[in-house]
Amino acid sequence: VGMQALLFGKPVLVLGRANFTVPGVAATADNSEELDQAFDAAGDWDIDLKLTDAFLRFLADEYYVPWPIADAATRERVGRQVRSRLEGRLTDWIQP
Repeated sequence: VGMQALLFGKPVLVLGRANFTVPGVAATADNSEELDQAFDAAGDWDIDLKLTDAFLRFLADEYYVPWPIADAATRERVGRQVRSRLEGRLTDWIQP
């Protein structure tokens, strides 16, 4: 549901962990006190649509493995991504 909210430009509050817990993309609350603070400030949340769009493009273009893998160039790119992740590195993501 959180990812869908991001796709529609809606504010997101993450309780726990999510791959989209990125400052400027989604707010987070790790305990009841932070949850209370988040609800108190909810009316003032600003959504950084440029940053959210860049993050979603990163997920689509770099992070998620495309399926079906149709051509040799895509297979090679996916192979590099998998090897990079196995070595403990994610593809660099540069904020706009």
